[in-house]
Amino acid sequence: MRKTKMKKRKLFGLVLFLMLLFSSLTVFAADGSGKIQTELITDKEDYSKTETIQATFKLKNQSESDLEDIGIEFTDIDGYKLSVNKTDTSLDVSRILTYEAKYTPNALLSKTNNTNTGDTKAIFLYMVLFVVAAGVIIKIVYSKKKTGIISSFLIFCLILSCIPCAGLTVNASDEHVVKKIIKINSQEKEIEVKYKYRVKNTVNPENVTVRFESNGGSSVEPQTIKYGELLTEPDKPTREGYTFVGWYLDEQCKYVYNFQDYAPQQDGTLYAKWINLNDDTDTDGDGILDSFEEFYGTDPNKTDTDEDGLPDAYELEPLGLDPTKPDTDGNGIKDGDGDADGDGLTNLEEYQLGTKPGYVDSDGDGLSDYEEVKQHHTDPLNSDTDGDGASDGTEIEIGTDPLNANESFDVSASAKGNDGITGVSVMANLSGDQIGSLTVEQNESDLFPTDMPGYIGQAYDFTVDDEINSATLKFSFDKSLLNDPDFKPVIYYMNAETGQLEELETTVDMENGVATAVTSHFSTYVLLNKTAFLTVWRDDIRKPSDEANVGLSVAFVLDRSASMTDNDPKGLRLTLSKQFVDKMTAGRDAGSLVSFIAKDELITPLTDDLNQIKESLDEFKNDDGWGADSGTNGAAGIHTGLQQLESDTSGNNRVILFMTDGDDNRVSYSYDDLIAEANENHVTIYTIGLGNVNSSILEKVAKETGGKYYYAEAAEDLDTIFKDAENETIDFTLDGNNDGISNYYTKLLCESGKYINGTRNPFSGISYEDVQANGDYDGDGLLNGEEYQVVVGGNQQVQFVLKSDPTKQDTDNDGLLDGGPQRLSDGTEIAPKDPEPLKYTGKKNVWKQHVNTQQNAGESATDDNKPIAKEYGQMLSLRGNLPGRFNQFYDFVEVIAATLNDLSNEMNFKEKALPIVKNVVMFIKYCTTILPLDVGNNMDNIATDVVKDLAGTILGDRWADFLLKDFKVSIAKDTVAYVQAILGGAFLNFIPDDYNVALHSQPETWQRAFGYNELYDLVFEVGSNMKCKYFETKNTQYRLWLWKGDYWNLRSGAEVGIYVKDNTSSSQSDTPIYDCIDYEVPMYVSLYNYSSNRISENIFNWNPSISQWWGTGFNWRYQDPDYRKMIVIGKIVLDSENNLYTLLKTCKQSGEIIYDEHNKTVWIQW
Repeated sequence: MRKTKMKKRKLFGLVLFLMLLFSSLTVFAADGSGKIQTELITDKEDYSKTETIQATFKLKNQSESDLEDIGIEFTDIDGYKLSVNKTDTSLDVSRILTYEAKYTPNALLSKTNNTNTGDTKAIFLYMVLFVVAAGVIIKIVYSKKKTGIISSFLIFCLILSCIPCAGLTVNASDEHVVKKIIKINSQEKEIEVKYKYRVKNTVNPENVTVRFESNGGSSVEPQTIKYGELLTEPDKPTREGYTFVGWYLDEQCKYVYNFQDYAPQQDGTLYAKWINLNDDTDTDGDGILDSFEEFYGTDPNKTDTDEDGLPDAYELEPLGLDPTKPDTDGNGIKDGDGDADGDGLTNLEEYQLGTKPGYVDSDGDGLSDYEEVKQHHTDPLNSDTDGDGASDGTEIEIGTDPLNANESFDVSASAKGNDGITGVSVMANLSGDQIGSLTVEQNESDLFPTDMPGYIGQAYDFTVDDEINSATLKFSFDKSLLNDPDFKPVIYYMNAETGQLEELETTVDMENGVATAVTSHFSTYVLLNKTAFLTVWRDDIRKPSDEANVGLSVAFVLDRSASMTDNDPKGLRLTLSKQFVDKMTAGRDAGSLVSFIAKDELITPLTDDLNQIKESLDEFKNDDGWGADSGTNGAAGIHTGLQQLESDTSGNNRVILFMTDGDDNRVSYSYDDLIAEANENHVTIYTIGLGNVNSSILEKVAKETGGKYYYAEAAEDLDTIFKDAENETIDFTLDGNNDGISNYYTKLLCESGKYINGTRNPFSGISYEDVQANGDYDGDGLLNGEEYQVVVGGNQQVQFVLKSDPTKQDTDNDGLLDGGPQRLSDGTEIAPKDPEPLKYTGKKNVWKQHVNTQQNAGESATDDNKPIAKEYGQMLSLRGNLPGRFNQFYDFVEVIAATLNDLSNEMNFKEKALPIVKNVVMFIKYCTTILPLDVGNNMDNIATDVVKDLAGTILGDRWADFLLKDFKVSIAKDTVAYVQAILGGAFLNFIPDDYNVALHSQPETWQRAFGYNELYDLVFEVGSNMKCKYFETKNTQYRLWLWKGDYWNLRSGAEVGIYVKDNTSSSQSDTPIYDCIDYEVPMYVSLYNYSSNRISENIFNWNPSISQWWGTGFNWRYQDPDYRKMIVIGKIVLDSENNLYTLLKTCKQSGEIIYDEHNKTVWIQW
């Protein structure tokens, strides 16, 4: 009996164990996928007792099977009434189920029933069956009949077989719990969600049929495919007046279907979604067309669908938030309380203020929006709150009040010293808009060599935009220099017109070693020791002729008295005279030969037959000294020579070469009268005294007629004298290399020091022969005489005007050539001719580095973006590597762009198209920032799709995996930018350049019909951060408009365009409409990042082969751009539009524009 009882107990235990085991195995199998994700979020973290708590629970099915019999239970919170707005109990694959719970404060409530959306009937049935089965088995086991055991087994099998059936109607997973801690009146409370589900048992069909509901569009044939295959994306349906968006899984068209990645699991229907671009209805007036509101799921009757304080349109653009959710990212902070740009102001505050929520400094004045609003109380939307020309940030920096306008500002700038100068500074009285342009920088040219007379230290360039009232310059110098009694420090400036160094009235603080001067204009200034500097001035330089490269008419007046036989026994003066004639130019020059003893004799009248003069010199004989006319009467000889030259009508320079060896013993004419006659008839007299002569008379005649007196102790000295005379006469009129500088001055410069008569001497140290060998010594396209000129200064001294350095192609070292545009070997112009070779042009190093960037790219640098293409290597096509779902959006924006092109000829295009453009901008942002989350894929997943293709193609799969592993965050950010740029480019009808570096506009595009109005920028300025500037012609009809900065979806970019005023009556307003020019001209645009006086990055170059009306470029890779650090280089060729070129020359500007007269080209550096 005991054994029987023991067996029964063991059997009873075994039966119970088996029942429990089977039941547990059934639940475990149903829950084995492990791909169910949940998320519990609240609208904020801290609540007061009176606030309503909003909680959202999301269940994401990323398994391979559908879910059903889902049970969701939110726990209660004491004192709150709970309501849940979702009761769905099934969830298909790749879908999201969202439950919205609201806890409403209610002090009368203590404990309310939990809300459970599951089915408890199945659980109750299972419990009843379990109890009955257990009772029956126990009863039979303890029965004494032998048939009990067999009966028990049969009943057990029967009940056991029912358990899986019951499992079809119960939650076949363990109960799961998700918790979140919040605070109510600073006390922690717990929100808890319990959920269960069952994996639906399905049998995969052999084939799947998918129908296409076009929702009013053209019909699309259904497709039947094998299970597991991908659908073929059909041709887009058409519907009159509507634009096709894409195919969706549900009738509400919320979940987009991905043809590239998703294989349908069962028969079903895809639904076409449309947007009616012809319907501009905006019921709630929030800027979102009703047709688009349907797409977003927003309420077309409410401006703020989710009631978070932010209008729907504002959430879409610029914030990129979901207007249907008060907490888009589920971080517990309402969208209105977030701070998108981290400037300290909430998104709601930014909306209320009108500031840009994506930019710390909305107005670009150097102060954050928070600082302006909370600290300085300035206007965050006006960079100059008090309107005095100085930005708010600048006024804070220099210590003035940005709320009180100033008429002018005393602003200082300084620079470090060099050599004997210890420091340089300037204090200038400027207008507000000049403050930021005041600079003092060391001059980098070779105009001030260290060995120039009076050198103390290098020169400095003082610059500012526009004119100044006054400025005080201070040069601090080494006080030990004052130990030299001849040291006299004086500040000089470079006169850009004459190339002369001109003295400023200078006061010197001897105790502190500071030289000070006041000026009313800025230039290049240098501190020199005046005493030493004046030593380079010479009074013996012949003044230039009024006529350039004129001939020479010479009267040789030679003494043939008997004494000449002794003093010049070999007739050296005659030989040298013939050599002189040989150097004269036949057909241009003329000569006459006059001799004198006690009377004068005209041997050869003035003639251009130079051989006749030489023949007369061969027959020239001295007097024997015994005749009645023997003696010396030099005055008579000069008189006859004057008569010969006065009869000359050739316009040649008139010169008398007078030579004698004694004093006059007969005087026919007064030398004073002869000097007066010579000056009256522009005759220069050179006198040569040989032996014992009256030097005072000869020197007087030469000096007072502009000539020169030479003394030869013996005939052997005449050779040197005649060579000098040749230089003073023949070379003075002769330009051997046709460079515009006579041989006389060229030789003088080559033989003189580095400074001569106040000007740097560029030919110092260079041989005369080398200069004469090439009329354009530096090969810059300018003759030497065009760069360096000889004039008579106001002090009646000869001065040398340095227009540019004839020995250097770029005198001021600014990157622009003195003689013409910078060109590549194929002739392409990449920089203009320097408008002021002695004055640095543009921002420091910009032109120089721009030229180097283009030249270093090689022979084909003119190809689009070749200079920077190597940085990116092989790039991919715009849309070839996008995730499939984005191709639909790409198609959509392309269709919209085509629609706008179709509308562009309509009369009311501008009014009709502007709302569409704004809505498409919001649409693009929605597609790239919000929609990816709704379709169950975050941006990391999108990054994986794009970057694997991108990096895999460029670097290989191994590198792609490495990038995805270690740089997923930045990759996700880059992917968003990439996709936004592509969608934006498609909509704007932009094309990539040959290297896929940047996107660019095309001549024929819908934007052309828009023209331009300043209000357009106001429409989009919240979501972008651009700087705009225009230059207006004097007649106010044309504007050259420039933009640069952050273009939101296109990131770093720049634009250049020419517009003409629309003079129709409808445009006569404070913000007139400007039409685009109706023709195309060659345009070129480059954009650089620039800081610390250096170009740091070349963002793009655009030199299209076809003409444009609008030159643009946008490179999405350069994110978070700052227009204040950007430089635009532009070129517009107007040789076919001369009238427009002439008009643009009347634009008021501050050095940003260079006009090339020869090529009729407008160059821009901004």
